[in-house]
Amino acid sequence: MNRVFHSHIGWTSYFVVLFLATQMFYFFWNKEIVVAVLITLLEIFFIETMIHTAYAITQDGNLRISKGRFFPVQEIPLESIVTLEDASTPFSKKRIRIVYHGKHRDEKTVITPAKGKEFVAFLLKANAGITVKQ
Repeated sequence: MNRVFHSHIGWTSYFVVLFLATQMFYFFWNKEIVVAVLITLLEIFFIETMIHTAYAITQDGNLRISKGRFFPVQEIPLESIVTLEDASTPFSKKRIRIVYHGKHRDEKTVITPAKGKEFVAFLLKANAGITVKQ
């Protein structure tokens, strides 16, 4: 059975959604339909990405990163993960940088699981060779 971790949605994401909604309302109110429709499409794209971002650890030994319907699913073999680093910023407190062996060199990706400690513990359980850096 796959273990799925959903993405943490920070206050900046809510702020962007609220800001786009007010701009959308403003341009519809002033009958500037083309701009309003473009902002509406941007709002739909942003909300869909927020809701459908998830990280799944599969039974076949992969970390599957899904960032919504508009982006391809990224799969990282658990045995290729080398390091987990804290990549938090003042605007996003729960970021984890994953360093893994790619096809030609080491590659990095940043994720934001809602239950970060549980996610790290699950990865360490699946691959004890992972190094955790603070």
